[in-house]
Amino acid sequence: MMRYLNAIFNTIGDLALWAFRWSNPWPAMIVVSLLATILLLLIVRAFSNPTAISKSKRKLIARVMEIHLFRNDPVVAFSACWRIFKANLIYFQHLIRPICCTAVPGILILIQLNCWFSHRPLHPGETAILKVQLTSATPILDHKIKVVASDSLTVDPQSLRIPSLNQVNLNLRADQLGTGWVEIISDGVPIRKEVIVADRLAKLSERKVQAGFWDMLLHPVETPIDVSSPVQSIEIQYPQRKMYVGLMEIDWIIAFLLLTIIFGVILKGPLKATL
Repeated sequence: MMRYLNAIFNTIGDLALWAFRWSNPWPAMIVVSLLATILLLLIVRAFSNPTAISKSKRKLIARVMEIHLFRNDPVVAFSACWRIFKANLIYFQHLIRPICCTAVPGILILIQLNCWFSHRPLHPGETAILKVQLTSATPILDHKIKVVASDSLTVDPQSLRIPSLNQVNLNLRADQLGTGWVEIISDGVPIRKEVIVADRLAKLSERKVQAGFWDMLLHPVETPIDVSSPVQSIEIQYPQRKMYVGLMEIDWIIAFLLLTIIFGVILKGPLKATL
């Protein structure tokens, strides 16, 4: 089931961002933030009670003004604090359903965006660490694995085995632009991992994982590894993507949240979404 859901979410995400695969990630970030804001506001409008929200918000404002008007009367001001607390509870009670309804699509959007914006592809000449995580039942020092790479990549045959992590690390070098791959052959069974070498925005799969609900949810790009395999996951350590506002570096998730807040303030009126 999760495999089919990932296929649907991947298709939607790819269609939204495919035309913005430029070296500058900001156009894609702005567009996807706008689309996400519209979707979330429409969900809020569908599952909220605008009349009740507006009424509870007016009561909350009235209680706050009450403190200001009677600030010289400690008894009234103190009792107004209690009324503000109750008004807040009523206000948030009306927001619980729309917030819960937006939580699932919001998480799915963030998972898809993480594949596009958290890291960047390798550039020709760059190196990365290839991590092969074995299952806890697999003897790390005795287990034999073979690594084969596409023509655009070179893998150092010397590996580092880490018994405490049950992990095998290898050095991987990008030789030319393109979508390449590495194959980890364990017990005679090849497991292929995609590797992207590009100078533009691209969707990346950092980890290829075994078939499990949460792992497949968080790493949706590639088909999962069979659960019977001694290989638990294969990971490429791509470089972190850097986004800038002027000279200030900003994390992609902060940029997304700020843009959705701005678009939300602008569009909640036209879309008739009451918060």
